[in-house]
Amino acid sequence: MICQRILFCVVATVCLFASGYAAIELDKTVGLNSENSTATLDCNSTAGVVWIYNGTMETTESTIEVSGKNAVGKYTCTTIEHAPMTFTVVYLGKTVVEQGHKSLNFNNGEEDRSIVCTNSDSTPPVTFTWYFRKEGEEGMGTNISTNTDYAIENTEMNSTLKFLNLTYESRGYFTCKGSNEAGSSSTEIMIRVKDRLAALWPFLGIVLEVIILIVVIFIYEKRSKKAIEQNNVDMKDEAVPLKGDESDDIRLRTRNNNSK
Repeated sequence: MICQRILFCVVATVCLFASGYAAIELDKTVGLNSENSTATLDCNSTAGVVWIYNGTMETTESTIEVSGKNAVGKYTCTTIEHAPMTFTVVYLGKTVVEQGHKSLNFNNGEEDRSIVCTNSDSTPPVTFTWYFRKEGEEGMGTNISTNTDYAIENTEMNSTLKFLNLTYESRGYFTCKGSNEAGSSSTEIMIRVKDRLAALWPFLGIVLEVIILIVVIFIYEKRSKKAIEQNNVDMKDEAVPLKGDESDDIRLRTRNNNSK
């Protein structure tokens, strides 16, 4: 009878502790980022609490506060009330494309053009994904990771998107997304594709205007010179008396002399 009571107590105690363990999540991942950089870790106990961070004892408080990317790592809480709890703190940094530029201009058919996406502050490192959407479309766009018009090279901190077939159809918004256990961060850039001679047209326009101006000035000067020459000829013609008029004047004077 006594053995049965002892066995019953042991079983009850085991069930009690098992139910307590089931109610407490013993392994948690806590994500921090640049916008939400602070979190509180709660041991769910006040009896015999000891916090250990990366193998070093931190405090005996029931809760601790972690903040920033330097807080990443494993935090273990031990207590006499339940099994040890482990908190894995991870951090998500900002994802930046082309040093924060909002747009870039490329030329149609241009080769060896690429854009670079960077996320250097995240722990663990992020996984990069590229998306494309045309102007006027909503959302993030289409995943272009397997698109043959592009080649993607990834490292722990950078992702480079290379354009293998740059055409007018490549014009649009390219979004780079970095993801890890703390969440995801993304940014986009507008790529404009122009004619190769687009930069030359303004210069050609100026040259054409100068040529037209020179032609207009040349024609005006030529016509002005011709008009002046014609005017001089007309003035000379008016200044010289006619031969017939001169003979008549001589005859008139002779007749007058004879009459005297």
